[in-house]
Amino acid sequence: MKIKGQLEWTDYLEAQLLHGKPSGYNKTKKYGLFSIIAVLVLLYGFYLVVIGQISFLLFSPAFLFILLFLLYRYVFFPKKIKKVFSQQKSMQVPFEMEFTEEGLIASNEFGNSTYPWENFLKWKENDDILVIYQSDIMFNIIPKRCFSNDQEIENFKKYLMKNDIAADTKNKTLFVYALLFVVIVIMVLLNVR
Repeated sequence: MKIKGQLEWTDYLEAQLLHGKPSGYNKTKKYGLFSIIAVLVLLYGFYLVVIGQISFLLFSPAFLFILLFLLYRYVFFPKKIKKVFSQQKSMQVPFEMEFTEEGLIASNEFGNSTYPWENFLKWKENDDILVIYQSDIMFNIIPKRCFSNDQEIENFKKYLMKNDIAADTKNKTLFVYALLFVVIVIMVLLNVR
């Protein structure tokens, strides 16, 4: 099976976000839980300000943290990714990939590379891209739009599974979110009494 395509800087951004996303933990759950925790922290802070236990100045770091997080995620991080993408010329040209029994063959105007399947450790996907990992931090980006149809995507995943390349489903951060949620609930309950 062969595919052709060209990466865009937004593919690179999506790949970086997918790479940083906890494995086996979909976006809705991650951001939904984060949003619930943020709202609980803000409500608890407002409650403490209203009853006079803390001043608004002590509560303002929570607002500052949320503002800085949003600025980083939606302004600074995409700007940085766009700059890095523009510096790496080999990512900006059309490519061709062929998936064979032996491995993945990638080529563009800068050269050809053959990656045996045993060189890959794991893979991840979202709605728009697939990333296949050569190490914990090095991966190949494959936009799903490069495939002709959903069946080709499924066939590619079968190549991966056939060659013992598992989907990355280890969830490393759910415990941290759950613990943070429990701590916040306990703090609220202690101060409500």
